[in-house]
Amino acid sequence: MRKIRNARNALVLFAKRPQLGEVKTRLAQEIGDLLAVRFYKAFLEDTFSKMIEFSLTAAKTRLFIFRPVSNDNFFQKSPLNKFNLRFQRGEDLGEKLSSAMRQLLPPHEKVVIIGADSPALPVAFIQAAFFLLDQNEIVLGPSLDGGYFLIGMTKPILEVFEDIPWSTSAVFSQTIKKVRSLNLNLGLLPPWYDIDDLDALRFLKTHLNTSLSNNLVIAERTKNLFKKLGNVPNS
Repeated sequence: MRKIRNARNALVLFAKRPQLGEVKTRLAQEIGDLLAVRFYKAFLEDTFSKMIEFSLTAAKTRLFIFRPVSNDNFFQKSPLNKFNLRFQRGEDLGEKLSSAMRQLLPPHEKVVIIGADSPALPVAFIQAAFFLLDQNEIVLGPSLDGGYFLIGMTKPILEVFEDIPWSTSAVFSQTIKKVRSLNLNLGLLPPWYDIDDLDALRFLKTHLNTSLSNNLVIAERTKNLFKKLGNVPNS
């Protein structure tokens, strides 16, 4: 496996509190709040494991969780002692991402931010993002719903977070327009998918059942939850 260059890297997870009515709200409308929270917890735990696995292959990489301003002790529990916990600052997602980049660039040379909505995302995608930052100022991972599942930078280019219609299918296209207007060197990852509704959840179950056997995807907590539940709930 190719090793990440020995630089001061930061891998960041933007996470929400796994509480009723606060996570996976579109999915919750179809399967109920309680089950949506159970899935989100599994997504979080799989993402934590993925980040830890990545850090073992990348020297000088620090792991961060940017969480809501809350005293919820979920984020204080193991295996989270391997992470640096920070609060999300700002009103919308753009302001929160901008704040994170300002905090981490510098002292870090590369920062990659992911969410917990893609529990089956291969670690290789995260590795590729850091590789792309060797030659590019910004890297994006486009999601199939028109947003992005990953963003990385080598300097805080805060303009790409301004005037973006967050939570719409235009997020990625509008971000690309910003990147081009700033004449930035852009690296792109292959598209991937988020889990926002019941159709995506069903696709995830099929994906995990067909991919885990050849080690392309690791999402053990989510797969185990599917096993406990049996069939994916109907809307």
